[in-house]
Amino acid sequence: MKKLVAILMMAALMAGFNLQTMAMGDDEDDRKDNNTTMTTSLKGQVVDESTGEALTGVKLMINGKDVSTYTDFDGHFTFQGLKPGEYAIETSFISYKNEIYNDVTLNLDEQNEVILKMKSIEE
Repeated sequence: MKKLVAILMMAALMAGFNLQTMAMGDDEDDRKDNNTTMTTSLKGQVVDESTGEALTGVKLMINGKDVSTYTDFDGHFTFQGLKPGEYAIETSFISYKNEIYNDVTLNLDEQNEVILKMKSIEE
């Protein structure tokens, strides 16, 4: 009889442990879903406003974030790991006016591409 009671108690404990483990697993999955941030990217090109020529080595910064990049030899740039929303992009380049491009909208399920035009100081 003592063995039967011990077996039943062990079974009850194991069942309770399994339910608690399953519940903890559900909470963990919920936390992962809530903490997972969906991100997107922004690709683009910086060109001279009057000639359309690609500008190499332009520094681009996202205002309010500690994020920056430079254009490549063809004037292309990419920002990755950004949350969808509105951004202001600032550009700076020697002999060109610094520009701020407000209201750059990034959407999650779209290709976010822009062409940014900079004015020469000589103009």
